[in-house]
Amino acid sequence: MSKTAARIILALMLILPATALAEGKTREQLALEIVSKMKTDDQFDEMLESIVSMQQQILKQGDAGENDAKMDALVKELNTTLKAEFSKTMKQDMATAYASVFTAEELQGLLDFYDSPIGKKYVEKTPELTKKSTELQQKTFAKMWPKIEEILQKYMGPGAQ
Repeated sequence: MSKTAARIILALMLILPATALAEGKTREQLALEIVSKMKTDDQFDEMLESIVSMQQQILKQGDAGENDAKMDALVKELNTTLKAEFSKTMKQDMATAYASVFTAEELQGLLDFYDSPIGKKYVEKTPELTKKSTELQQKTFAKMWPKIEEILQKYMGPGAQ
């Protein structure tokens, strides 16, 4: 290998990591914008309220109301803790995931989509769509449960569930 070729390879080895780092930072910034435009905080809040409401109903079954104040305090603390943790870590984690999967050009395309009227409508309708898809999944799972029980019993014996 000639000295010129070796110098070119060395220069590329020094330049490429810096370029990749700069692109990664750009991708991370773009990804954070996407996560923000997707209104993940609002979606998480709605999901959390739904989960907590279901848990509250389950915990209140068989309770004649003597623990209402305690239950309300529990729900309030769980909501506060989970929302704070989500705001602190989940947005960044989601942005990191987006940045690792999409190129900067693809991320920019997603941003353009979320800035468009149809993208804004998509964000607006996402909670409703998520709720409906969750209901469909639950119905499908309920229909599948007898087959799941059959498979569990086959491998784990009677009474396995």
